[in-house]
Amino acid sequence: MIDFSKMTFAQIQNFFDAKEPDQYRQYYDALAIDPRKNVSDYLHRLKRIDATQAKERQRIEKMIAAEQSVFQSIHTMIAGVDEAGRGPLAGPVVAGAVILPPDLKLFYINDSKKLSEKMREKLFDEIQHHAVSIGIGIVDNNHIDATNILTATKKAMLLAVSQLNPKPNALLIDAVPLNTTIPQAYPHRADERYYSVAAASIIAKVTRDKMMYDYAAQYPAYDFDLNKGYGTAAHMAAINKFGPCPIHRKSFLKNILTASNKKTTGNAGEFQAVAYLQEKGCRILAQNYTTFHGEIDIIFQDSDYLVFCEVKTRKNSAYGTAAMAVGHQKMQKITKTALRYLTDRQIEDVDIRFDVIEIYENGSLSHIENAFMATY
Repeated sequence: MIDFSKMTFAQIQNFFDAKEPDQYRQYYDALAIDPRKNVSDYLHRLKRIDATQAKERQRIEKMIAAEQSVFQSIHTMIAGVDEAGRGPLAGPVVAGAVILPPDLKLFYINDSKKLSEKMREKLFDEIQHHAVSIGIGIVDNNHIDATNILTATKKAMLLAVSQLNPKPNALLIDAVPLNTTIPQAYPHRADERYYSVAAASIIAKVTRDKMMYDYAAQYPAYDFDLNKGYGTAAHMAAINKFGPCPIHRKSFLKNILTASNKKTTGNAGEFQAVAYLQEKGCRILAQNYTTFHGEIDIIFQDSDYLVFCEVKTRKNSAYGTAAMAVGHQKMQKITKTALRYLTDRQIEDVDIRFDVIEIYENGSLSHIENAFMATY
């Protein structure tokens, strides 16, 4: 028996840090005879960890057993299938398909909606490392609008299944039957009842969230990094203010969108301008930056220049270019708003520029650099 009384408390901690919780109990008696209070407290902590892990192990084993019982064979190579993103107003629907080793027990796997973002990402990495095979299917908002969300979800799931190698001989799907010759079961709440379906839900959710973070950088007005495309109050207010962006599901917005056609047209022009600037290699810093002085449509970095850009849209240039519509008063508002941007971010010693991008109804675009000077 190890005599823990001859070890420092730090040495005891290091000793158990190298052990798994199911190994703790063989040392409980030796710890119990140590007279130090901090060791006694530590023993109680180890017992709590051990009990928690034992409970979690039982939950995982129950999920695995339930999954195996669906097809009445422990030898069946089952792929769990689930989706993320059926309900949002923007972005794709993403499906995950996962085959896990029969002897693998990853603690804390659960329906992705019941996990914290940190835990989802941790489990995402573990699933990626241990899985026999993983497939991911992505169907964008345009296809959702052209068909419907259920059809798009099924397409994403079939795409995910098609990527699996080796191929599964059974599918366990969260509540969506698929048109496939592979034997399948699709019980409700499968993502919280069955092991591989829960894993698939994590793969789908984390994959989609990462996409929405990227979209947030492209379309900062909508806070996609925060809402992931779901219809929060702030998100719907942004839609009403700016109109939909290219990743919004137009078929989902019929009862939400109240922006005028004029505003929607202007918003589309701004996104065309953003796409042009990104293709040009510029880094978008802000879109629709607003203060009490006014609003700047796009703020971007172009090489060494920090650029404040006004976007103007018109049917044609018969009555002069769109840049001519930027009058003295508008220049003043843009200048004061730009100054607030610089002040709030304590930006000094930087070359700034005021540009105008003109966009016409036929889709043509003209970028006017140094369109005007700062006007106070």
